Amino acid sequence: RNPSRKKRGATISGAAGITRPVVERNDIAETANAHIMTCSVNAAGDIEDNAVEELKSRRDYIRLSERSIIPQMLGSPENLAIMALSLKNFDDVKFIIETFHLQNTALNRELTFVEQQQQIKQKLSTIYEHYLQKESSGDSGSADVEQPKATVEQIRNVAGKGFDISRILSVIDTFALTQRIQPTTEQQQLCERYVNNPQYAFLRNFEAHNLNAFIITDLVLNLPFNREITANVLAIIRRQQQLANAGSMSHSVRGDESAGAAAANNKMCDIGALSLLECLSECLLLLPQHCLSQLLTDNYYTLKPRKLALELQRERAFNAVFSKAASEVGHIDDLKTHAPLFYDLQAKSNYYQRFVAYVQYLAQLVQLRDRNLVYHTSALLRINVCDVIGELIFECNMTPLEIEANVAALNLNLVHVIALNVCPEIAGRCGGAAVGKGDWRKINKQKAESILNYVANQNSLLACLLQGVINTVAG
Repeated sequence: RNPSRKKRGATISGAAGITRPVVERNDIAETANAHIMTCSVNAAGDIEDNAVEELKSRRDYIRLSERSIIPQMLGSPENLAIMALSLKNFDDVKFIIETFHLQNTALNRELTFVEQQQQIKQKLSTIYEHYLQKESSGDSGSADVEQPKATVEQIRNVAGKGFDISRILSVIDTFALTQRIQPTTEQQQLCERYVNNPQYAFLRNFEAHNLNAFIITDLVLNLPFNREITANVLAIIRRQQQLANAGSMSHSVRGDESAGAAAANNKMCDIGALSLLECLSECLLLLPQHCLSQLLTDNYYTLKPRKLALELQRERAFNAVFSKAASEVGHIDDLKTHAPLFYDLQAKSNYYQRFVAYVQYLAQLVQLRDRNLVYHTSALLRINVCDVIGELIFECNMTPLEIEANVAALNLNLVHVIALNVCPEIAGRCGGAAVGKGDWRKINKQKAESILNYVANQNSLLACLLQGVINTVAG
């Protein structure tokens, strides 16, 4: 046994010596992964420290767990580099590419693109800050009319703002040209094959000019541009689209195909980056106080211009009513003055007009008790309609036929209201038999007969039940 043990030990030690260089390379890779892990965790330390406090739903927790460092350590170097790239740790991504020899992969090109995009965004933000400073100084200068040099300062500010806008457009156009993406031959053949099929209209997004539009749109979406600059950026994309469409039409040889392509273009008008930026530009025209990034992060408004216009119109109409004090809308005439604001709203039913009509009918019903009383709108809305109808029938000696029209105008069933007044336990207004008897109305036989006759014409079974309740209370 001893020689075999020695031989086995020698074999293992020899094998270990042969594979030692491979282990050392793996150690280098493990060390690189550990170094990248440490740098990435330190860079995202503030995010992960407050992760538990900022979680508002399970979806946020799942999204955060997907970006965790532990699964990426056990994965491939590409996954680790992608996570570091999402955290904008460009030094870590470069270290991964150099360590694992990924210079000729798409990851290296993606790193170059994202790094240049961040630099361009910082440059655009700096130029836009100068633009806003000149705009604010121009507004403050125009407010002081007494200064003799106000006109000269305004001219300087306008010229400076125009120069800043031209710089912004030049930077965006240059970046889009340098980062132009050319579709592959397979993609071009696929687009040409299904170009006239409306079912595959989304394939037009992979054309060269549409890909360039995606680059520009992706660059400016997170920037706080106003409507003026957004419209100028949109003009750049439109100019490139027109040039591309002119080139494509010059290459077309058959008229029927060009007509089909035109029809496909009409169906394509609401797809792609150009349509998105057009909608955002029109929305900024309706919301001049918003910027581009603020409009995308706002959860209150839609991004469709036509629907946004209706939403703003509704908001102005309701704000005009809800901003009023209680004393300003205390009477029916005060409520009717705001009714024209709701006439132009494209709604299936005018809720404000229905509300005004309800308040008017309620006031007419309440005034049946006393013609000289005039109630405030807030006081009317606090009145229990069932109690008022019960007082009119059982205490004011009015017949159900006399108030039937007023009750129907309030969308109430008079038979049900009578049942609630005779037996309040139906609505849960009595806690028990002993307590409930004190809340039940005591009705004389002559009054009960006329009421039961009216109920019997509508519901004979309910009339029998109410007669039993009235007899029980009277007994």
